[in-house]
Amino acid sequence: VVASPRSPEEVAKVIAWAAKEGVSVVPYGAGSGVCGGAHGRAGSIVIDTKRMNRIRELNLSNRTAWIEAGILGQHLEDQLGSVGWMTAHSPSSIACSTTGGYIAARSAGQFSSRYGVFDDMLLAANAETPIGTLQTGLWTPPGEEDLLPILCGSEGGLGVVTDMLLRITQQPQQRWFRGYA
Repeated sequence: VVASPRSPEEVAKVIAWAAKEGVSVVPYGAGSGVCGGAHGRAGSIVIDTKRMNRIRELNLSNRTAWIEAGILGQHLEDQLGSVGWMTAHSPSSIACSTTGGYIAARSAGQFSSRYGVFDDMLLAANAETPIGTLQTGLWTPPGEEDLLPILCGSEGGLGVVTDMLLRITQQPQQRWFRGYA
C-alpha cells in the first residue's frame, strides 16, 4: 500500500492507522538512497512524501526557509535561486532526491567543504511518529531534549520527516567551476 499525503496531519493519520493495525511504515522520498532505508517488507505501508513539496515561508532577514520534506533538491534550489538565495546543498542526486531524504541519509554534497553538509544547514525539523510529532532543533519544546542529531541519519526509522527550517545564503555574484585531473 502507498499513501501520498499532502500535509503533516495526513502523515499522522496514516501512522496512527498503521500503529493500530500493526503495519510497518516505510518513509519514501524520491528513492535515490543507497543504504536501503526505503526498502520495506511485505505488508508494510509506504508513505511517499513527494506531495509535500512547498516552501512554506522564506524569511530573508533571518536567512531561513521553512520547507516541506518532499521537495526535490533541484526544485528547492531553483525556487530559492529565483529570488537570489540558495541552500548550496548539492549532492550528486540533487535532481532526484528530497530534502527529507537529506535528513534521513545525513547528506553531503559537492559544496560541503564551503557551505557545510546538510546537517549544518538544518536548524529544525518535525517528524511524525506513532506517539505524536517529534519537534527537533530550534522547534524542540522547552524542557525536552533536542533529538535532531539522532533524527539525522536515522534513514526514516524514527519517524516520517514532514517539514524543516533551513539556513539559506545569498547566491554569489559569480561562480567559477573547474575540475582537475
